[in-house]
Amino acid sequence: MLALNFQDPGGSQGGVRLRVAALLRAVGLSTAPLEIYQNVRRAYQIRSKFVHGSSVTLKDQASARSLGDATLESARLSLVVFLTLAESLPRSHLVAMLDDALLDDGARNRLGAAAAGVVDLAGARSP
Repeated sequence: MLALNFQDPGGSQGGVRLRVAALLRAVGLSTAPLEIYQNVRRAYQIRSKFVHGSSVTLKDQASARSLGDATLESARLSLVVFLTLAESLPRSHLVAMLDDALLDDGARNRLGAAAAGVVDLAGARSP
């Protein structure tokens, strides 16, 4: 999800996760950006253990179940919003808007306004 949305050569995965959190927060998802970031990060860690053949502890299994819905909802909404906005904005401009929205309330409000109709279409709901 993250690489598809915001592939940024030389950028960090952390920066990409922050952009996703900024996007979801700007469009009105009630989950706090830090919580979105931590959910995606933790889900990715559990996924990596599984994919690379490491043992997945009972604690990881329990976390995976609780993170599943939240992570899928974040992925679904970010894809709908990103793909819709990408039709009218150059990707570089959208990425710059996301970066600005991390630091500036005005920029977050402008991003939210640009995505307002998309949120209604996507049916945003808190996980």
